[in-house]
Amino acid sequence: MSNRLGSALAAEVRGVARATGRAAKSAGPERDTAVQALKAAAAALAAWALAGWWWHAPMALLAPWTAVVLVQSTVYRSLWSAAQQFVVVATGTLIAAAAATLTHDVMAAMAIALPITVLLGTYSRFGEQGWYAPTAALFVLTYGSYGPVEILHRLLETLLGAVVGVLVNALVLPPVHTGGVRQLRARVPTDCADLLRDAADGIERDLSRPLLC
Repeated sequence: MSNRLGSALAAEVRGVARATGRAAKSAGPERDTAVQALKAAAAALAAWALAGWWWHAPMALLAPWTAVVLVQSTVYRSLWSAAQQFVVVATGTLIAAAAATLTHDVMAAMAIALPITVLLGTYSRFGEQGWYAPTAALFVLTYGSYGPVEILHRLLETLLGAVVGVLVNALVLPPVHTGGVRQLRARVPTDCADLLRDAADGIERDLSRPLLC
């Protein structure tokens, strides 16, 4: 078991090293992924600078939290995800605020709001953004601020993060998927060789034991 685990970890390290080398040497999926990761981090920093440092928003965390997930593989996906997330966060926030106003108790409000928002998160139209509904509800309930002014702040902070995330993705090295077929055709031999090498490394046979026919 330990030998298999060690072989698997070694193969994983070699795969990461090869991907890192390809990202550094030439354009391709690995470099695109690295660029998008750096852009997501930059979007979060910019959103925090605006919401936390400049605006001093009461819950500035929502701005970078929103911005970092909206740097998608295409600008269209960023726009669509931003619209989905804003609707989801707004809905989760309003449900939590209504439950808290009705019960005046955090536990009781959670018991009401969380089943609704978790079920809402499974709605296919919201895609991956759906699970932010219960998260937004938890933010509202655990911080204990659900008045009209606080709710407005939550929505504005989320909107600010969404705008920053979309703008960074669209204006800073926007993802352009051209020449994909050419890159894939050039990568097929290398990828096949890497796959065969990993498969060969994973095959272990104890030659000290006699083979049974």
